[in-house]
Amino acid sequence: MIAMHHGRRPSAMVAKILYRQMLLQLQNFYNPHEAAIITDRVFEKIAGITKVDFIKKDALQVSEIEEENLRAAMYDLLQNKPVQYELSEAWFG
Repeated sequence: MIAMHHGRRPSAMVAKILYRQMLLQLQNFYNPHEAAIITDRVFEKIAGITKVDFIKKDALQVSEIEEENLRAAMYDLLQNKPVQYELSEAWFG
């Protein structure tokens, strides 16, 4: 749960927390290796954050818009939408 401050959400969230939330949720549907690859791809595509970025900078943050987009992607993936569709990497007719 994100702490509320004067009735508003903070403007940025620590990326590692959101990454971990997504990874754990996806592990309910995919094996741990697949869930990690999907989470990595989603973070790189939506927030421009790579696995190396997480290693180099412990307190990386995502903007409010990036957080919304990452949460929307996670929701869609949990509804069985294909990863390629979610990341706009393939044509679906």
